Amino acid sequence: MGYVLAVITDLIDGPMARYLHTASARGGLVDHGADAVFVISTIGAFSLRQGLPLLLSALIAVAFIHYSFGSGAHQGRPLIASRLGRYNGIAYFALVGIFLGTMTLPSLSRGAPFLDFLYWALVISTALSILDRWLSLRQRR
Repeated sequence: MGYVLAVITDLIDGPMARYLHTASARGGLVDHGADAVFVISTIGAFSLRQGLPLLLSALIAVAFIHYSFGSGAHQGRPLIASRLGRYNGIAYFALVGIFLGTMTLPSLSRGAPFLDFLYWALVISTALSILDRWLSLRQRR
């Protein structure tokens, strides 16, 4: 239930802030930061439970820090997401949901090879996202 509530509130908080004209660069950073802490910690915990390395959690942390500083959020500018970064963010929440599903519904645990595949696919796409942002920032200079 907590996961469903986290997803629902994450989906409505941005549009609600824009509708109420209370959206701000700082609010965006706090929102994305909360999402990052949520997925880093839950994916980390589930990774340990599944016997997977903490590599994805570490890469998500690096990607978020790079995303924040690369966007200039530390200087009050709004966050600028790449398409791959946006898709990764959605996939992190999906991975958490799948991890939860395998824990609560034993019949889903047979999908463990798919879970491993998704985990490693996200490791690769997160690394590519970091590289893409780094190259983009380097070209701007």
